[in-house]
Amino acid sequence: MINQVTKIAVNEIFKLIKKSYSKRPKETILGIFGFTIAIEYIDRQKNQIINPNIKIEERLIKLNEIQYSLKELGQFIENQKNDIVHQKTRLDNLKEENEELVPIVEANKELVNQIFKQQDKRNKIGLWLSLGLGFLFGILASFIGSILYSSYKKYRKNKPVPNSKYK
Repeated sequence: MINQVTKIAVNEIFKLIKKSYSKRPKETILGIFGFTIAIEYIDRQKNQIINPNIKIEERLIKLNEIQYSLKELGQFIENQKNDIVHQKTRLDNLKEENEELVPIVEANKELVNQIFKQQDKRNKIGLWLSLGLGFLFGILASFIGSILYSSYKKYRKNKPVPNSKYK
């Protein structure tokens, strides 16, 4: 009796598909494809219920793997927390050291600025001194050059050069 009911149902379904395909072929093919996927999904679900022992073993193995992964993750998180605590401690120490060094650096900065100002004053004095000395030495060199030239002229006047066309 079930076979006869199944045959009637299958015949009715095929008649419905044929009628639908003649009106809308694309939608009918997509519907058949979706219906096939739904039947396959239901069949897989049924197989999972039929073989519960195999699935339970697999699930236990997966749960053990997940538990091991979670333990490793917990250790990693603890290590990261410890690293963060150490970094925070180092950062706090550096901030304290910075606070101690800032006044010293500011004091040294003022001292360095004063030294630079003093050096600038000396450089200005040295510049004017070297300019003045250069000017004086230039005048002295011109004076000495003039004396030497006039001496040479006098010497040449008194002693003529033999066989020279310039006299």
